[in-house]
Amino acid sequence: MNANRDVETPFVSVIHSKLLNNITKMQDQANRHGVELRPHIKTHKSLRIATMQMSQGATGITTAKPSEAIIFMEKGFQSITVAYPLLQKKIQILIEAQRRCKMTDLRFVVDSLEGVKSLHNAITTSASQDQKYRVYIEIDVGLGRVGVLPNDPILHAIHSELILHPQIIFEGVFSHAGHAYAAKNQDEIREIANSEKEILLSLKSRLNFNSVSVGSTPTELSRVDYHGITEMRPGNYVFLDRTQVSKGIATLDDVSLFVVSSVVSINSNHYIIDAGSKVLSSDMAPHSGQGGDGYAEAYLWESWNKKDLSKKAIVAKVSEEHGWVRRESHLDWKIGDRVCIVPNHSCVVANLAMEYVVVME
Repeated sequence: MNANRDVETPFVSVIHSKLLNNITKMQDQANRHGVELRPHIKTHKSLRIATMQMSQGATGITTAKPSEAIIFMEKGFQSITVAYPLLQKKIQILIEAQRRCKMTDLRFVVDSLEGVKSLHNAITTSASQDQKYRVYIEIDVGLGRVGVLPNDPILHAIHSELILHPQIIFEGVFSHAGHAYAAKNQDEIREIANSEKEILLSLKSRLNFNSVSVGSTPTELSRVDYHGITEMRPGNYVFLDRTQVSKGIATLDDVSLFVVSSVVSINSNHYIIDAGSKVLSSDMAPHSGQGGDGYAEAYLWESWNKKDLSKKAIVAKVSEEHGWVRRESHLDWKIGDRVCIVPNHSCVVANLAMEYVVVME
């Protein structure tokens, strides 16, 4: 691996071999348990990486935003779940793009009667009469963000209203156990994953459905029992990050995305690098979890390249254009040194990047 000396810092780099290994590992896990893998592409937003995932066996992709979904439709992706409660106008925009792109399988999620009404109206207004749409009801399994609580009486009303439209196929239930990011270790994550599964399966006695779709990288890298689960939708697993390492579900050697930055100034307390919040973000970890001390950890490029991780540094603070790396006795950095930074949360770092510098090993 070279230091990409011709590329101006800061930049976001991806190690191709590790990326491919992470993609293959998750697909192998899905195959081993007889579960479909529909990865969430919000992590990477890359047509090339999504194509790698599909070539390994993914059955489709998951997106958060209609704008993301449309880009992938236009490039020929045929099965997309938009994992977000959408209002009518955005649903219509998606359906119109689907028709334009001749895309076959567009899936939605709802968690309210208002959402069902928006979906009904959009399909009636914009869809071809012969087009069917698979729709999930999202269940709140503990994160407290979106989704219907499993014991909320509104769940039956949503289901009853949803299936009234002749072009809607009720596909099943859908969840995101993002609260697993607040777990202290992998054992706690396994407990959350099992609770998620049990909550969703308990609804089978009350609703008639076939699909149980779950999705978060910590739970899917920790889950032991897949009985009853039909689909998983992790996203972060392609890159991983310091948060996953801190939970014990990955090692630093598994992480495929990092930031390369330069030391631009030194004061009595900090090395100042040219990667601030506009590169690293100010996100400590997903869902208010904890990825470790500071915003990231950093190593001199030469040490990282030799896999010598004994001289770890901490990015203690960030301003927009500057990172503040804590000076410690074991560090002897110089102005101009290049450093490799492992971020707490790779998804937001990827979102801020216009491109990836791919390292081929």
